[in-house]
Amino acid sequence: MTQEVIRKINPNAVIKQGAITYAQVPSSGTYLDRAKTYDSVEGFDDKLEKSFNEYGVYWDDMRIAGTSFLNGATAPSVSQYQGSIYLPAYAAAATIDQAFATVQFPHGWKIGTNFRPHIHWSPSVGGGVYDNQGVCWKIDYSIAPRPGTFIAPVTMSGVDTWTTGSDGLVQYGHRRVRFMDSNGSTEIGVSGLTISSMILLRLYRDNAHTADTFTQPAHFLEVDFHYQIDKPGSREELTK
Repeated sequence: MTQEVIRKINPNAVIKQGAITYAQVPSSGTYLDRAKTYDSVEGFDDKLEKSFNEYGVYWDDMRIAGTSFLNGATAPSVSQYQGSIYLPAYAAAATIDQAFATVQFPHGWKIGTNFRPHIHWSPSVGGGVYDNQGVCWKIDYSIAPRPGTFIAPVTMSGVDTWTTGSDGLVQYGHRRVRFMDSNGSTEIGVSGLTISSMILLRLYRDNAHTADTFTQPAHFLEVDFHYQIDKPGSREELTK
């Protein structure tokens, strides 16, 4: 029965005779429960984490698509981007366009490592008439563990500027810019936080910023957070 359980989980597994006894793997229950017992006996979690560490840093994205943001007062319009494609468009106007979202820390996150937020966006225009301009994106975020209390909002800015020629603005170009806080950090600190912690987010275009000189709408694609992973997920449902 032991070999049957292992083969069911991983058909390519190498079975070492005498590694465990039949009594150490339950003869009943789900394959997942029985495999968890096997993993515990063999130190599978430790071996997996060691493998991640030995082969360097692994990264992933915690994503919030632009079309999933919740609109409130002074929301961006959803306008034509290209042909039949429409996207949220943050205008160059006196009124600040803004939208809101929430996101939860994933279970594969390497606890204690910081998140690096950035934004993806695209212009529906381009060319020399828009040389030497820029857009200033901002986020306000609040964060809390589970259980815990959300902190006062913290602001980070993402200033994207361009010049001329090959470094000018390309129509329908895919652009990305990192957010930075007032101390010059491009990371969100995670001290005391665990899996299932939550981030509350406000995204807006700061038209009053001196760097925001782009005279056309900026089409929003996605906000995401680069983060390090040390396992595919958590062994337990609520803890890691």
